[in-house]
Amino acid sequence: MSFSQGDKVEAVVDIRGGIFSQDVPAGSKGVVLSSSWTSSSCRVHFTLEGMFGNTEVDVDVDPSYLKKRW
Repeated sequence: MSFSQGDKVEAVVDIRGGIFSQDVPAGSKGVVLSSSWTSSSCRVHFTLEGMFGNTEVDVDVDPSYLKKRW
């Protein structure tokens, strides 16, 4: 599936952020900031809900880890 800037998405699996980025749990909602022309990755802005408030994080994601939400 391909995504375009502005698409509203949801993580369908836990996304491991690695050393330089925060993990994103499955079910987290986000908005696509950009996608590669080969559709091999997307930059997504997620809002992670936490006990002490929300955390905003931008993550490069494999598109197969996402689904569109309307």
